[in-house]
Amino acid sequence: MGALTTRRLTGRVWMSLSLWIFVLTVLALAIHPIPECAVCEFPHAWGRNDAAYTRDSRLIAAWLILTSMLAGFWDIKRNWPVPAAILVAHLLTQPIGGVPWWSLWKNEGPMILLLGIPTGAASLMVGYLIRLGVPRKR
Repeated sequence: MGALTTRRLTGRVWMSLSLWIFVLTVLALAIHPIPECAVCEFPHAWGRNDAAYTRDSRLIAAWLILTSMLAGFWDIKRNWPVPAAILVAHLLTQPIGGVPWWSLWKNEGPMILLLGIPTGAASLMVGYLIRLGVPRKR
């Protein structure tokens, strides 16, 4: 009976797209954190390289948009946690990049959520609308 339960559990983990996206995002951002700076009055905030930050912020934005669109396009149950998982992973790895907790709580955290939630929701909707427009083979 134990092997059957383990097989069901591993099957559920494999089917949980948002969990896998969360794990991949946390691992990538833990290895290469992207420190945000919402209200910076000085250059190189938190010791970051602004040129590298521009490239990396575009990559995380593309990851959020593309994975959310694909989650909306594929017929997956409960696809809304996909953008939420990416945003939570991004928030959790900010202190690794050098952002202090007080700044994350007051500045960067709300900005990440204010920009990420509408972007993720819109990407899910676009993916869903594309799925509706693509003819299905029967």
